[in-house]
Amino acid sequence: MKRLGLEALLFLLLATAVALLANAARADGLDLGRDYFPADSAAGSAAGGVKSLAHELEAAGLTAITAEEIADYLPFLQGTPGNEDSDYFLLDARNEKAFKQGRLPGAILCDHYRQDEFLDATRIERLQRAALIVVYCNGGDCPDSVSLGRDLVYQHKISPEVVRVYVGGWAEWLLQGRAVETE
Repeated sequence: MKRLGLEALLFLLLATAVALLANAARADGLDLGRDYFPADSAAGSAAGGVKSLAHELEAAGLTAITAEEIADYLPFLQGTPGNEDSDYFLLDARNEKAFKQGRLPGAILCDHYRQDEFLDATRIERLQRAALIVVYCNGGDCPDSVSLGRDLVYQHKISPEVVRVYVGGWAEWLLQGRAVETE
């Protein structure tokens, strides 16, 4: 019996080592030093699951934006062809797979969990001078847009006055039948 327990422990250690090596070998592997679930962002509550995004927005000092307001800015967004020098940005906080399947017109991929891949020094400098930055994710209870918005303000020193979060997100945009882009 003691030998079986030892073999199980050895197997577990070997499997963990293989998993860590595989993660390290992948270009898109998880950053093991990063806190993907900070205590203050999406802590569940017994009554409602995820904290209210409105409460998270308020706590982060961010402001919401509606689909109608975003539609007014679409012609001016930096990600729109011909507007490469624009001071208006629309950042998609979802992952690359979701982004390629469909996004708001002019959106720029900025996966919340892998920001360092999308926010190089040049882009951060441009965002710091932006007139407007709209951030969105899947909508509903998805906290990624709020988390990215908070990171833009507190980690990258972008003025909270220019950061807006589209709480309705991708789901609401689709439900309203608005235009989308795909790969």
